[in-house]
Amino acid sequence: MDKRACRRVPVLKGTPQDISLAKRVKAAKYIAKTDMRICGHKKTLLLYLFSTAELRNEKAEATYRVFLTHDDYITQDLRSKSLRWLTGKLYSVAWDCNDYGNKDWIVFTDDTSVKRVLSFFKDSGDPIEAINQFQENILACRRKVRYRQIMAQIDKQMSTVPALPHSWRHWVEESALYESRYIFYEYRDRKLMDGYCTHCHHDVKVEHPHHGKKGICPRCGSPVTFKAIGKSTRVIDQKYVTLIQRAGDKFIFRGFNACKDYRDDYRATRLDVNETMRAFSDKDFHIKDSDCFSYNMFRPDYQVMRWKDDPQAGVYLESVVYSKNLRGILVSTKCQYSNLWALLESHPGQKFDVLTFLQRYKPCYEYLIKMGFSHLVDEDFNYGNLSEKAKSMTELLGLPKPWISELRKLNPGMDELKLFQAAYKAGKQTTADEVKEIERVIGAQREIFSLKVSTTYKILKYFKPKIHDNWNGHNASDAFSLWKDYIGFCKGLKWNIKNDFILFPRDLRKAHDEAMLLWKDKKDEVSDQRIREMYEEYDAKYHWKYKDLVMVVPRSAADIRKEGQDQHNCVASYVGRVAKRETVILFLRRQAEPEKSYYTVEYRDGRIAQCRCFGNGDMTPEIQTAIRKFERDMVARAEKSKIGVGAA
Repeated sequence: MDKRACRRVPVLKGTPQDISLAKRVKAAKYIAKTDMRICGHKKTLLLYLFSTAELRNEKAEATYRVFLTHDDYITQDLRSKSLRWLTGKLYSVAWDCNDYGNKDWIVFTDDTSVKRVLSFFKDSGDPIEAINQFQENILACRRKVRYRQIMAQIDKQMSTVPALPHSWRHWVEESALYESRYIFYEYRDRKLMDGYCTHCHHDVKVEHPHHGKKGICPRCGSPVTFKAIGKSTRVIDQKYVTLIQRAGDKFIFRGFNACKDYRDDYRATRLDVNETMRAFSDKDFHIKDSDCFSYNMFRPDYQVMRWKDDPQAGVYLESVVYSKNLRGILVSTKCQYSNLWALLESHPGQKFDVLTFLQRYKPCYEYLIKMGFSHLVDEDFNYGNLSEKAKSMTELLGLPKPWISELRKLNPGMDELKLFQAAYKAGKQTTADEVKEIERVIGAQREIFSLKVSTTYKILKYFKPKIHDNWNGHNASDAFSLWKDYIGFCKGLKWNIKNDFILFPRDLRKAHDEAMLLWKDKKDEVSDQRIREMYEEYDAKYHWKYKDLVMVVPRSAADIRKEGQDQHNCVASYVGRVAKRETVILFLRRQAEPEKSYYTVEYRDGRIAQCRCFGNGDMTPEIQTAIRKFERDMVARAEKSKIGVGAA
């Protein structure tokens, strides 16, 4: 469309007849009229739209005008002071949801305009629908051109993808679907039963198999799962598989859906390996949304199955990763010495988040993998617990060499490592078997080494019965946490915890609750004594009068608790902090009623932190004024006190 030629066409204005029509057709949103012009050597139909709301206000300027040739269209927005062109259809430009169901949202000003539209498009129906259909066809042509350009770019990128490895399908069946190995057997009431191994493809005799249980094939020695033929009606295994390949400086992550189906005939299974996603990364394994593709319907209005740009696609975060080519393709990258291939080959068929590993790779992973600490690596690249600044394995693991040798027996995760570290820090020797037992009984409770109240053996012996008895709705780990609190109360009460009768009570819950009450009473006694001792000092410092108000200092912890009951607030919970001089609680009272609760005040760091009346209500303007006066007076007192000390 020649926009310059279109712009030179004079703009029509509404006539008095158009204004009159707008006032009569209440349902119409626009009044339309047409014109014919030659624009850019092309016969052009012009459709003018006048807002009926504007026409009713005697404003005759057009809102839009649409230029239509036989192969293109464009709309000029006449509301804008600057020149503005719109490429959308008439419905997307001028129609909105409020016009839904209104067939008369556009009314033509005369029959000539209607005939002009129908003649131009050689149509005999509704003129607006004729324009809409024409614009739909133009848009469809534009989309096809744009789609061809996009598909050409995608095909160019896909042409860089290397061929699949020669042993690809064999690896998928043997390694990716490692757990998809069965012995299907016919149940008979005898010791040996006839079966068929899907891994070695031979008939075998199996002894006392159980449906769904794990076992070993007597012929090939492969781990298998037993399936009774009468019970196995639907056996189908599926895994997501990732293949990483290289094309120049780009890495290609190819995602496959591998499916092995035993339903029709377990002796002749069907293996389907379908590629569903591709993602292209840079040398640091970062992937842009524009470099992600999926094999799917290209566009809803373009029904073709092919590779399409898809920001929602990417790399399977949990999939079985092809390892045979990794040593070669990771050369000259930060992961070239990662030993990732050895990690993957040691766990056939297991899912692995390979993209996160590559992106967050640390040089220490190479040594951890070689030492057999694969669980530590797996947890670290997901949660980042190991330091990148460590210069040796002893510094990285926080353990001396002899301890690391013992740790290697576990292939530990982070919980086991921290148990070893806690034992080393507490100066207690431990073993792999002991750490396993700790985790089995009470979970990863590192405090077991720092409590120093008994041996680990005795503590675990005490909690073993609580593993299976669902200890009042809690497990042994919860019981251990409660026991730690109980030990703290015992120490505060100065009980003899060297006595096993006290240290390991028969009814832990009851003993805990009793010790807690005694400890609370003791703490309250101590807090009350401290508050009583502070009274004279605080009374001289904070006692204050203003108009009919007085600031009262509590004499004891009981006064603070009573204030909380009278005012329906939580000030009683501040007793401990007051006793430790972390904050100050004061009572603002009427001078005529100094014993009656009025406002509760918290004074901290030279200012009023809170001032609340009954039910935690806010201050009135009168009280706000008094509180500001109190703060100023306290500052003045503090200054005078400093001057007095200096003068002395």
